[in-house]
Amino acid sequence: MIGRGLEEDIVTFVLEAPDADGESEVVTGWIATGDEVELYNRQS
Repeated sequence: MIGRGLEEDIVTFVLEAPDADGESEVVTGWIATGDEVELYNRQS
């Protein structure tokens, strides 16, 4: 998932698959790379 972070930066998160209740946990995350920012901008 790519989106805006708390400081309005663009971040990428990896989530686990939803459980039986439809909830997911964040596995890891990082400041988005240039390619990820470009993808985010195309999709938003």
